Amino acid sequence: MAQPVNDNIENAIVIAGDGFSFTGTTADATLQVGEPSAYDGDEYADNDADDSVWFVYTASTTGTVVLETEGFNSSFGYNLFLSPDGSSSFASLQEFKSGASFGSSEFYEEFSVVAGETYYIRFASYGYSNGDYTLIQSSGPAGVLPQIVDGGTDTLGAFGDGVHEMIGGDGDDTYYVDNVGDVVTEMGGEGFDTIRTTVDFTLPANVERIVIEGATGRTATGNAFDNTLIGGAGDDTLYGLAGNDILKGRGGSDTMVGGEGDDVYYVDSASDVVTELDGEGYDAVYTTVSLELADNVEKAVVQSASGLEVIGNDLDNSLTGGAGGDRLVGGAGADLISGKAGDDTLSGGEGKDRLAGGAGADVFLFETLSDAGDVITDFVVGEDKIGFGASFDADLLSDPGQFASNLKGVATEADDRLIYSTKTGRLFYDADGSGSGQAVLLATLKGAPELGYGDFISFAPV
Repeated sequence: MAQPVNDNIENAIVIAGDGFSFTGTTADATLQVGEPSAYDGDEYADNDADDSVWFVYTASTTGTVVLETEGFNSSFGYNLFLSPDGSSSFASLQEFKSGASFGSSEFYEEFSVVAGETYYIRFASYGYSNGDYTLIQSSGPAGVLPQIVDGGTDTLGAFGDGVHEMIGGDGDDTYYVDNVGDVVTEMGGEGFDTIRTTVDFTLPANVERIVIEGATGRTATGNAFDNTLIGGAGDDTLYGLAGNDILKGRGGSDTMVGGEGDDVYYVDSASDVVTELDGEGYDAVYTTVSLELADNVEKAVVQSASGLEVIGNDLDNSLTGGAGGDRLVGGAGADLISGKAGDDTLSGGEGKDRLAGGAGADVFLFETLSDAGDVITDFVVGEDKIGFGASFDADLLSDPGQFASNLKGVATEADDRLIYSTKTGRLFYDADGSGSGQAVLLATLKGAPELGYGDFISFAPV
């Protein structure tokens, strides 16, 4: 968690329970307005602190608390205060212990606490900007140990049994959560914040990102913000709710529900499930496995060089291949299909589709006449092919004479089946050639390349 830069001691990050451990730094921290002097001992009276970090502890039971640090690499002073009225007002603080060490050292302090009373602990480093440390509550009654910080970069963890309350401030904060009752509080405009959890958890307001850790399947739920939800190694369930969310299942068979907004899904297992409802935005899937695009998802992008099959749905889809030889098949909508690298097979399906093969020797496949009406943007003569599925006549292209190419693109003989206009780049299919039947526009080839009989494949695999 990034230490917030603030002058407000009430910006507390609260932790409950014994076994607390916190790693942080005083880098970029500041002294708060009205803050008590760093250390009153005569030996160090002339040494003013440069920065400080505050902690507060509210005891749930009477007993003894032991606090110690590991690896404090700065000269520092410390103060222990009692707050009789439980407030965070500097005026109410009563100092009962203090000390200092000039040079790298560790801190160890044992003090008695009374149930219900609130205690503040303040570390201040001298003459350095990188007082890195780990503070440990090595023993003591379970209680509340919030952190109040003035700046720098920290990671805050809720360790040990019990419910923890953590309140962040400015900066990009990271919280570790291990109890469903843990409470994380962030205010608006206080950075991009992350929760890493080993339990089912719902993002509180003003926290943007949640990451599931471990191999046990968990449920992570977003909020009204634009969230990032990342699964762990197990079979996780991710709910985006409102906002333009990013959902990434990672390991396991994951269920991802984006909710409202323009959501992005990362799929890495054929058993992953993506769910979107009608009217919930423009949604995209980035995949490393073959898949059929879920209902109400508009876009799919292949992120693999293995060569995948991606099948669209009834919407106007955008399907984009990867580095391998992919098979991209549109549905009933007006689709935009791009093969990119590799020897791809592109089939628009029904609807008026736009097909771009990209690099490689690509096949533009028409499985049935219902697939007609597409635009092919980058056909390369002698490299790419136009293919026809098994629903076409069995003798299609059995004779070069079945292909006719002329300026107007009209059949001149009865056995002409494929007719190409060298002027417009339009390719027609005509079941009776020069007969009375009407020709069907199969595709328009941008740039009107010099198409020949050898640029066709009959009965391409479906």
